[in-house]
Amino acid sequence: MLLHPRTTAALGLTVLAAAVAPAAASADQTPPPHVPVAAGQLQHTVTVISFPGGGKNTFHHDGLRSEWWVTATAAREVVKNTTTHKVTSDCAYTTTVVRCWDAPLNRREPGNGTIFIFPGEPILLQSWTDLGNNVKALLGDPRGYHQTGTTTFLGRDAVVLAQDAQRGPDGGIEHATVIAEADNYYPLFREDVDENQPYHERDGRKGIERVDEITRTKVMEVISPNGVKLTMAPHRHARVVDERKRHTAAPKRKGY
Repeated sequence: MLLHPRTTAALGLTVLAAAVAPAAASADQTPPPHVPVAAGQLQHTVTVISFPGGGKNTFHHDGLRSEWWVTATAAREVVKNTTTHKVTSDCAYTTTVVRCWDAPLNRREPGNGTIFIFPGEPILLQSWTDLGNNVKALLGDPRGYHQTGTTTFLGRDAVVLAQDAQRGPDGGIEHATVIAEADNYYPLFREDVDENQPYHERDGRKGIERVDEITRTKVMEVISPNGVKLTMAPHRHARVVDERKRHTAAPKRKGY
């Protein structure tokens, strides 16, 4: 799910549309009120972002596996590269503080990675209901979603939603398909396609590309929080960047 801005921007993709509601549709939307995980429960979710081959993507992008544990008061997310199997991000969230460790992106960055510290707030501890409400809020929006059918996914009753092709903020033509749980609209599956997306590399190369990004929920379970560690790994000798004085609010966790 790639929650804090540096990690998302550094990947240089269509910006992981699987974790974001359609930008044009959501620009004027008031976010639904936060619905925390029930007291005494922990929601455990595993999602995998992949980029199909066979000409569906102009360039290769490594996949990402996100594992998310969240209670009413704390959460943790660990993201791994599915090609290298290395941890790329390790984040811990509370209602007052966020700590995110990022692996180095290149040789110019600290070899032990960087820990970013941001102020926290309850909305960052997004529950399945929160993510479903983000989808539900866009039903019927001309640039949001409309239902095209029903199906099952992970053994759950689900609805199939579509976003019609439209000009995206990056200049490409975007469209999306979502399979959402029927009772709460949590997005179990999502495919985002961005065609004719302009790109301009630092070495002067430029052109257009096609990005086809799939986000699939692999695990979705409610478990006891007893014994579950919701703090970051130590990440010794990492550089620490405290952003709390520069931010009046924590970075928003991106919902579907």
